[in-house]
Amino acid sequence: MKTLITTTLLLLAALASADSEMLHSSADISASTANGTPVQLQGEILQALGDDRYLLRDRDGRIEIELPGKLTAGRVLDPGTRLIISGQVEQTAAHPRVDADKLHSLKSAINPASSTISY
Repeated sequence: MKTLITTTLLLLAALASADSEMLHSSADISASTANGTPVQLQGEILQALGDDRYLLRDRDGRIEIELPGKLTAGRVLDPGTRLIISGQVEQTAAHPRVDADKLHSLKSAINPASSTISY
């Protein structure tokens, strides 16, 4: 029983540590943020930039995100769509961007239903 409790505590500590390494704000992401750094952002779409890219505004600023067609069912998201994305930082020649691999729609300008999509 003691071993089970110790193992559980170690697992919880590892999970807490992993989440603390995840970035949660556009202001935390800079040109020096390493590629592949995990990110979870909550914000709203300001505009579609084309090629699955969007400008997202969160509580601390703005950042470009890439939402693959698998996550949006090939549809372009409207400005004002509120969502939570999980993904990784990708350093591009111009600026850092977040490449999403999970999308949770909080509220859409067209469809107020909430849904989660990941790949």
